[in-house]
Amino acid sequence: MILHWAEADFCCAFHKVLIASEIILDIRFICVYNKNELDTKGMKAMLNIVFLMGRLTSDPEIKTAEDSRFCKFNLAVQRPKRKNDKVAEADFFNCIAWNRNADVICDWFKKGDLITVVGTFRNHKYEKDGINRVATQVVIREIHFTGNRKEDSIAYDFSYDPEEFEEIFADEDVPF
Repeated sequence: MILHWAEADFCCAFHKVLIASEIILDIRFICVYNKNELDTKGMKAMLNIVFLMGRLTSDPEIKTAEDSRFCKFNLAVQRPKRKNDKVAEADFFNCIAWNRNADVICDWFKKGDLITVVGTFRNHKYEKDGINRVATQVVIREIHFTGNRKEDSIAYDFSYDPEEFEEIFADEDVPF
């Protein structure tokens, strides 16, 4: 949910990530800019920011290009399930992380792990077989640890069985 506020010459936006209907996970101030400031081409300031929470589709691997390290990976983001659908659909986003962000992703995440990322969309134009193509990537700016993999979730049993415990009546019976 993005909340916008505009007053006089300034704009700002707040981002709220909800886990459940009443639990707020993260409230983040996104930007404040002067609405009357124009960029070099005479246009108002624009915003290119994306928040994604999903699961990695493969194990990330670090690669190098000259003096920089990078990691390319795909993020599967599940869509809300519709009433008549038996299976929820997912969108797949191509992502790239550079240097320290690439190191963190490769060190701490693997296929199936849930991750939240903040980044920007970038388009890359290229030619393949004489056809001009455009590929969209999410350039990762922030990484947030979100949760465990589904199969790593541990189910704890907090049930109480009185037969497992010995009843103690006096302080001298306590072993410590």
